[in-house]
Amino acid sequence: MILVLGGDTRQIYLTKNLNLLGYKSEHIINSQNLKEKINMADIIILPIPATKNGISIFNTFSDDNIYISDLKEYIKNQKIFTCKLMFENKNCIDFTTSDSFAIENAVPTAEGAICLAIKNSNITIYNSNCLVVGYGRIGKILANKLLLLGANVTVSARKESDKAYIKAYNMNYENTNELNSVINKFDIIFNTVNFPLFNDSFFKRCKEDSIFLELASLPGGIIDKTNTYKCKVINAQGLPGKFSPKSAADILTKTILKSLKGEIL
Repeated sequence: MILVLGGDTRQIYLTKNLNLLGYKSEHIINSQNLKEKINMADIIILPIPATKNGISIFNTFSDDNIYISDLKEYIKNQKIFTCKLMFENKNCIDFTTSDSFAIENAVPTAEGAICLAIKNSNITIYNSNCLVVGYGRIGKILANKLLLLGANVTVSARKESDKAYIKAYNMNYENTNELNSVINKFDIIFNTVNFPLFNDSFFKRCKEDSIFLELASLPGGIIDKTNTYKCKVINAQGLPGKFSPKSAADILTKTILKSLKGEIL
């Protein structure tokens, strides 16, 4: 028996996928009979993110919280697929450590980010000046898609190897530590770095009517949250669940099946 807890539309599609593959699966959206259901389960799958507040499981379906403290008490020997939230002395598998999962999941994230940018901008992506902060999995895919759409793409990073790749792909490079001096050149800024980088001084230098999309997982890269921004700041976290939940669920299903078959994630 597989329990899929909380989450968003991704968890609905994930449960359907598992049932179609012959696994007995149930999507749990509240705490009703939670202890009994966990006792009957062999596998428990937490959402992405597992939690936003450190107290309860991320859940868009119900105000009846599934508390982390209850899970710690009820879970015994079940296999737990989790997103960064680890339970001491439990059989936890963090699927976000899988390179294949992270890379594939970066695609719906990048597409969702571009969709949000288009919906919130008064200019085209084509010929716009776009900055991608960070050249990790999401940054690489996002920068490439923006380039294919005809944007003038700049990527900020710190590593010399990243700098070489960025220039090799015919994109502009900036050092992440020196963005304040050049930030007023950009129409659209995508942050993928989960590190406190952006303060009031940064946002006051932004181009008027520019857009800043926060893609990094909580707490993200913004230090000071005020109302003095010249640009439009958009919380763009959890995009796969909002824009392409079925595709995101298919990626997650594939990752979980690999683990169940004993393959290395």
